[in-house]
Amino acid sequence: MISSQFPIRPPPNYIGLIPEYIENARLFASAILGPLDDRWNFSHYWSEPPHGPMMKPKFDNYTYSVRLTERAMSDWWACMHEIGHEAVHALAPVRRTDDTNLEGGAACIMAVRYRRHITGNLVSGPTSGVYAEPFRLVSILLDEDPMIIARCRADGRRFRDISPQDLICEGASLSGRELDYLCSVF
Repeated sequence: MISSQFPIRPPPNYIGLIPEYIENARLFASAILGPLDDRWNFSHYWSEPPHGPMMKPKFDNYTYSVRLTERAMSDWWACMHEIGHEAVHALAPVRRTDDTNLEGGAACIMAVRYRRHITGNLVSGPTSGVYAEPFRLVSILLDEDPMIIARCRADGRRFRDISPQDLICEGASLSGRELDYLCSVF
């Protein structure tokens, strides 16, 4: 794993280290959110302005690629944030239409935590937009029990396969409505 020493400045060669950061972020996320599906291998990254970041799986050969923003290619902190977010989607890839609010919220949490882990830079999560509510609810889950999602995914389940009942059985204190929301399609 990449050292979590907190450099004052970004490494001058961080672009060359992006593949290593991507794999490191996937391991970092799996330690908090449960196992990664080890059939999957990283193939490459690319940037395609003006599009946002995205993890793109290829189901025929179990590879995934990561699209980063133009900003990430010139801003180390933004790069670590985007890589942390996309690492969650690379734990057990699904089609974009199968993403749940639970996965989206967990991805936001990992973006913040991975960026802090690598850069030492404290940044808050979203307070508005489509990620705000998933981030808030997953933050509550993990604040109450840091391993609740990992236990739900212990058998390698994808986020989309976690039900409100699974979270209740693991001790989630959110309301039924909030759990239904988290387990619904993003």
